[in-house]
Amino acid sequence: MADIFDIFNPPKTQVVKGVEGKMMLVHSDGVKCGKTTVGSQMPKPYYLRFEQGANAIDGLPYAPLTSWSDFKKVNKMLCDTKEREVEINGEKKKITPRDLYTTIIIDTFDVAIRWCAKYVCAKYGVERLKDGNNGYGLWQEYADEWFGEMNKLMNTGYFIYGIAHSELKKVVDGTTGEEYEQMCPKGDKRTIDLIIE
Repeated sequence: MADIFDIFNPPKTQVVKGVEGKMMLVHSDGVKCGKTTVGSQMPKPYYLRFEQGANAIDGLPYAPLTSWSDFKKVNKMLCDTKEREVEINGEKKKITPRDLYTTIIIDTFDVAIRWCAKYVCAKYGVERLKDGNNGYGLWQEYADEWFGEMNKLMNTGYFIYGIAHSELKKVVDGTTGEEYEQMCPKGDKRTIDLIIE
């Protein structure tokens, strides 16, 4: 078997013609403008329900999440590459989650971010992130928890269709130094920036 770290015979990248391995983030300050409906029309979707956004969409497979721990369990299953024998339409087949789903809909990132913060607080026995580490805060632990789970999912090859609410943020133009307001996805730099980048 060839060594994947052999610089004389390295693996080569391939551009995928479909949506697999790509990510799209849709955000708006409007409620009920069709963000989830569009996501449900993507190839073989699976809906991670962090909030009630798909109540008017029939037949969409989903995970009824109620906490970050629930998401971690589902994410572990989604990222598993081992085949499992399952029964589909009365027939037993060996498949992976990637055989079942192409698109993972995350609705919404801003709710997932809050759940991640609550999970880290509970893990360290504090009420707020800023209360941890003897007053220095749990900012790195929070960023690491978010990155660990999101990075796993983003590197599994699914098309990630992310949904977020928007907020106005002050932005400074790097060339002119002019300050202006821009509509941005909700979330702090430790979390949403990973998704935006």
